[in-house]
Amino acid sequence: MNGPEIRALAKLQVFIDHAFGIPSNSGEGEEDGGFADGLLDGNPKRLTAGFLRMAIEDTPEYRCIAAGLRRTEVYSMVSFLLQQGKDEKLAALSERYGISAGHFRRIFRASLGDSPKATLTGWRLASAVLDVIERRQSVTDVAMAHGYASPSHFSSEVKKLTGLSLTRLFDAQIKK
Repeated sequence: MNGPEIRALAKLQVFIDHAFGIPSNSGEGEEDGGFADGLLDGNPKRLTAGFLRMAIEDTPEYRCIAAGLRRTEVYSMVSFLLQQGKDEKLAALSERYGISAGHFRRIFRASLGDSPKATLTGWRLASAVLDVIERRQSVTDVAMAHGYASPSHFSSEVKKLTGLSLTRLFDAQIKK
């Protein structure tokens, strides 16, 4: 597997583990056995779909691949941020990770392909949009709970990152 494929699957594995309450160090001592090679056909959507199917079925191949992914820097970084990176400044995060802010940025970009700020902004936005949809809370309540300065700030971030207004996004959700 190449870098982007490993990054994508390792990030996905963190969220799978988080959803099922699996500790982030649970991949120690297992080998991936080369099973991941069978997932590759050059199509990222099929790679993700195949991996998710294996995860849902909890196949032996999935358990081996997941163990390998849990040993990557990508997995460590995403897991750390998911558990501890909610509303903290980069300096505090890097100090807790045990490295300088500059080195944290470099490792982060090399591991995840983007800056910490851009990634955390995207996660915050996704979490806020899901809260509006799943909990049926008001846009104002969600915006304030997720640290946006105002509902209009939240709305403009949604439009900037998704290309859709909140109204169009929710209209699309209702049509499903």
